[in-house]
Amino acid sequence: MQTCPLCNTAYDERYARVLAGHGNANLVHTTCAHCCSAVVALVVTGKGGVSSVGMLTDMNYDDALRFHADDTISIDDCLTLHQFLATPSFFGDAVATHYDVSIDRDTTKRKRAVGARKR
Repeated sequence: MQTCPLCNTAYDERYARVLAGHGNANLVHTTCAHCCSAVVALVVTGKGGVSSVGMLTDMNYDDALRFHADDTISIDDCLTLHQFLATPSFFGDAVATHYDVSIDRDTTKRKRAVGARKR
């Protein structure tokens, strides 16, 4: 994690902050000084050197710290969401029998619409 994955600018260590640490592993949030993108990464120091695995995020440091401190999503949380989505008050007069909250979506129509707007 030496350069920003979006603009390839070298990270300024002043913008890197530790969210949590345990032993030789640290969870780090850093923001690119050039494009302002943010990355949360797990940085591990071992006998072979330093390695990291990171992901882009739209969270600032305070958001990442808050979400890191929150409890994990439980089965009860999922059931509560299911019950909430299945209530008539959420969908108006009808009760929804099926809803899709997955990330696997057909974006073909959306991409065509965006392309048409650009023309």
